[in-house]
Amino acid sequence: MSEHTPRNHDLPSPTSLTLPVVGAAALLGALLLLLTGCGGGGGSDATATPAPTPTPTPSPETVQLTVDASAGGFPPNAAIGFTYVNLVTGTTVALSDSEAAQSKDWHIAFRRTDIRLNGGVSGPLGVKGAIAVTPDGFYDAQGTPITSTFKDPNINAASMLAPFTGLSDAQVQTLSYKSDAYLPFIIGDGSALSWFAYDMQTHTLSANSDNWWLIRGAEGDSYARLHVIGLEQNAKQVSIEMYLQPKGSAAFEGGAETWVADLGVSGTTRACYDFETRAPIACETGSNWDLMVEIDGRSWNLWTNSGNVKGSGKGGAFGVLDASTAGSYGSAAGVPNFFADSRGGVFADATSTYNWALYSEQKMWPNYRVYAIDTAGNGRYALQILSYYHPGNGASGHYSILFRKLP
Repeated sequence: MSEHTPRNHDLPSPTSLTLPVVGAAALLGALLLLLTGCGGGGGSDATATPAPTPTPTPSPETVQLTVDASAGGFPPNAAIGFTYVNLVTGTTVALSDSEAAQSKDWHIAFRRTDIRLNGGVSGPLGVKGAIAVTPDGFYDAQGTPITSTFKDPNINAASMLAPFTGLSDAQVQTLSYKSDAYLPFIIGDGSALSWFAYDMQTHTLSANSDNWWLIRGAEGDSYARLHVIGLEQNAKQVSIEMYLQPKGSAAFEGGAETWVADLGVSGTTRACYDFETRAPIACETGSNWDLMVEIDGRSWNLWTNSGNVKGSGKGGAFGVLDASTAGSYGSAAGVPNFFADSRGGVFADATSTYNWALYSEQKMWPNYRVYAIDTAGNGRYALQILSYYHPGNGASGHYSILFRKLP
């Protein structure tokens, strides 16, 4: 999950955990050797202590693969594209993005923080994914990362083998599998990270004004710091308060602008706003709109003009932030990265932007979730992401993954 994707922290590596071998004995040996020199997902402020020896042992069919998904640096180089992986053969597949759009020779693809499956809007094969296991202690009931768990030096690739090795096909048959779909970076699902709240009892939506985002406009030189302050579900109106940094300005301006996106007009499904003119603007492709509100059936979305899903601009978003953190950004110059909207499925689950990112550290930290990948014809696979950083030089955009066919 922009190229999305994963939504915020494509920055230098925390302690890397990578497994450059394939096979049971060698894999376990490499894992145990890593324990003597590094804590799992922890940063430099964590005191490393030996982790317990894991009981389970990966099967000989387990494949560990380091995937170069760096796409030429950050921001990604669109000419380089995704790296495609075939889970059945356990190898990468040499495909351009245009070739992959028509190919059934791959199952999962990586490009920076974007992860795609070959199904839905991403490919013709029909591959779907589901979260099979979320290890205890990584998220609270609201889906917020628990920092102490991510930083625990006893949490690492070796100690997190059990969820991966213990999974069977019988356990994943009843999971809810997702196909890839178009996804806004600004989460709109009613969760704690969403721009609106959803009441399970009354089935109504309301503004979640506690959540803020920083937005880059379509032309790449105007910005907004904003949050949603009102939502009238029946009238189909969304009120957004924003502090603007227009082209040529060095800071967000002190006076707030309020835009009421009115989609209650018959036949209207989208409304757009332009930061430069400080006014609504047509939403047509190619126009310089910067922020779009869209109601698509039961889906309420905020889109940026970021070139991947809606529009063809250079926009993007950074967040989600609380009011204090958002207010600390006096200028867009301090924003680490702006992320475009994207396409994705299970790897953009709402409980965490990329399912394994710890925003507050501006690093990518694994949560050791185990995913079930239905290959649409070649069985189901268990897959676990271990690291986002190169095992040798720590460069970002190099995934270390484990996967195996489920018995």
